[in-house]
Amino acid sequence: MSNKALVSICIPCYNAANYLTDTLNALLKQRYSYIEVIVADNLSNDGSAEIISSFSRKDPRIKYVNCKKKGAAAARNYAFQESKGEYIIFLDADDWVNEHYVSELLLTCNRTKDCIVACAYQRFFNNDVNKVLVESLATWKNLKPIEWLLIDNGKGLGMMQSGMFLIPRNLLLKAGGWNEELSLIDDFEFFPRLLLTAEKILFCKQAILYYRSGNRNTLSGNSSSKSLHSVYLALQLTTQRVLKEENSLRAKAIMANYWALWAYHFYPKEKLLLKEAQKSVWMLSGKKLSPPQSGLSKKISKIFGWKLTKRIKDILF
Repeated sequence: MSNKALVSICIPCYNAANYLTDTLNALLKQRYSYIEVIVADNLSNDGSAEIISSFSRKDPRIKYVNCKKKGAAAARNYAFQESKGEYIIFLDADDWVNEHYVSELLLTCNRTKDCIVACAYQRFFNNDVNKVLVESLATWKNLKPIEWLLIDNGKGLGMMQSGMFLIPRNLLLKAGGWNEELSLIDDFEFFPRLLLTAEKILFCKQAILYYRSGNRNTLSGNSSSKSLHSVYLALQLTTQRVLKEENSLRAKAIMANYWALWAYHFYPKEKLLLKEAQKSVWMLSGKKLSPPQSGLSKKISKIFGWKLTKRIKDILF
């Protein structure tokens, strides 16, 4: 490519020593070499900083920065502040990408500054990238931002993993950075806000993000009071933003589903949040709260109700 565009890959890092080497090696093997990789270490104590520093000594494209504020959102914002690229990617420290990842994203982008590019992704388990779960999604095509958010087989707001998107710097500045008030589902608030600044979301099948599952502490498993209040705020902000863009029955139904889903997690620890979630479900859908369940839980809840079923699950698991 002539007149090369610098791509800044911003990585938040907290105790990712087991994965960093694979992630950074995958980036250094990119066919498109005009990149900078900024790793913002978020108070790690497992040797992550030493691994990043060893890479940066060998290749100046790898940059270590010490983020002294807690949280992935703060680390991503700090890395972005240190970046210089025309295009930004937020990659997680345990992700892996194919060697055409950056080059194909840029080709699809074609130097536009008003579109965001989304890549394909494949989920892998047990650290074996050769055994992947391939999921073809409704969002795997060029779409207007609101369609991208709402089209996912009627469920809406589908997979929004950080490393999926090539973001023009001007759109990120317009949208604003990651909300550092949020400790849980911050991506649920950030990406709708960001994507709605674009003219179109372009899909790139050739660039593949390999998303690691089964090794990290899942966000959905974090049930602290702070985390659940973070969820509530993210739901509020995103509901307002989506309905401002499209105040339709489908949009309301989709957001009601998310309120119902998280209401399940609010119970029994955060009863005030549960009450607010019930109100939101009713206002959006005109229906009483009935959290989505499946399998054995669904069968048991028909007999004992979803609240008692949830308490039993909390005790057993």
